[in-house]
Amino acid sequence: MPRNGAGTYTLPAGNPVVAGDLIEASWANTTLADVGNELTNSLDRNGNGGMLAPFRLADGTLGAPGVAWLNEPSTGFYRAGSGEMWGVVSGTQILQYTVNGLLVPTGKTLTMTDGVANAIAYFNGSKALSASSGLTFDGTTLTATKFAGALNGTVGATTPSTGAFTTLSATGVGKINSSLTATGSGLDVGGGIGLNDAARYKSIYTYLSGVVQAYITNDSTSNYLEIGTLLSGGTLRFTSGAGVLAATLDSTGILKLEQDQHIRNGKGLALYEATNTTYYSLYNSSGTLTFSNGTGRMFLDASGNLTKLHSTGYISSQSDGYMVYGGGTTTSLGANIFCFGQSHATNANQIQFRNSGNTTQMTLDASGNLLVGTTTSTGRIAVQVATNGDPGIYFRNQSGTNVGQVQVNSSATAYVTSSDKDLKTDLGIATDTSVIDNTEIHDFAWKVDGSADRGVFAQDAYLVKPSAVFVGSNKVNEDGSKDRPWGVDYSKYVPDLIVYSKNLKSRVAQLEAEKASMDIRLTSLELRCA
Repeated sequence: MPRNGAGTYTLPAGNPVVAGDLIEASWANTTLADVGNELTNSLDRNGNGGMLAPFRLADGTLGAPGVAWLNEPSTGFYRAGSGEMWGVVSGTQILQYTVNGLLVPTGKTLTMTDGVANAIAYFNGSKALSASSGLTFDGTTLTATKFAGALNGTVGATTPSTGAFTTLSATGVGKINSSLTATGSGLDVGGGIGLNDAARYKSIYTYLSGVVQAYITNDSTSNYLEIGTLLSGGTLRFTSGAGVLAATLDSTGILKLEQDQHIRNGKGLALYEATNTTYYSLYNSSGTLTFSNGTGRMFLDASGNLTKLHSTGYISSQSDGYMVYGGGTTTSLGANIFCFGQSHATNANQIQFRNSGNTTQMTLDASGNLLVGTTTSTGRIAVQVATNGDPGIYFRNQSGTNVGQVQVNSSATAYVTSSDKDLKTDLGIATDTSVIDNTEIHDFAWKVDGSADRGVFAQDAYLVKPSAVFVGSNKVNEDGSKDRPWGVDYSKYVPDLIVYSKNLKSRVAQLEAEKASMDIRLTSLELRCA
């Protein structure tokens, strides 16, 4: 039989045999042919034949690679993980193979011998750049004549010759000669640039008459880029494209923004959008710090008042302790939110919402009272309707549908819940009185203050009238109180009470009729006995 997916061979049917079995030609030929076929399918140690399917190997480990040599079993290749293979020598990782390429680990050397390779950098046997072995672009060694007029210095020279650039000097510093000038895209160095100066790490210095003026440097340990000057008391200056001074940074670390034609009222800072010429600026206007986007502005004056002004509204912080969020201008308020501070004469510590006529519509006062439609506090929440009969509070479900309201008329308040016929499917006239029959009323005392009361226990009521019960939790807080106590809406029992009352009325009427009949019969008997 063929081997299974794990490579395990199973003898064909009729095997194994036991002592005393008769060896027949049909059994022997079938079994030996199957064994011979599987031997043929095995690899020959002498290399005869070859694999007819992909040759899959064990992953192996660093110490025992999946592919190794008979005389050196710790040298070869092993699979370290998904998409990662290593070449190892004597149990040491030498070269990593991944989908991203090859990696020579730290401490190991990649040596490229002499030779010609187009468009690559190559090294000689000593792994050093020299005049006879260096960068190559066209298959030949880079020489002084390759970039005549641009890079025509002598490799290894201490200083460049006139008009020359040396790629590597004896001290490892690249230098541009002070007289070097190139045409075309242009290069006019003047005082010169020094790279990798000994005083800084990988620096660019600017010189004037041999004296360092400024530098750009980075530090590989602290990971920073530094731009500065080494002149005592020196100042960094930033100029615009037209040569106009824009800002200075002096030796004390003070950054000063100078005059700019795009910034209003003189000195300031402008930020431009990349897609158009709209700018956002910060500037000083007659002692007031001004933030502007070209149309709307925000002002912070010397007294600490903050005002945000825009064509569609404003925010203003007033000196007498309140802030206004407006829908118009300071002279035509529109719809506003007033936040009054503690120093305000009449509305201290209040938040007021006003309409376009500047009439207060809602107030949150200093005592935490919320007043809607009124300015008179009569409790924690006071709601005054505009017209008697109008709802004072609406209740909406998650989808935004009105399901209840608090309605006020001239003398009373109605707490209304949704009961629209069009929202219901009629299941018939109710006659079942089991809710009232099975509801138990208890006399009890509240644990919080010991006051006596009468009512149901919510957990018991849930078994009889689930729709009347708010299901709480059994979680107890650290102070011993329940996290979400169970609750009951007694109004849910009203329909059941109505059904029960109608049944009682019907039963009373029936009993009264029976009593009247018995009275007549009793009177008749009395007359007969008289």
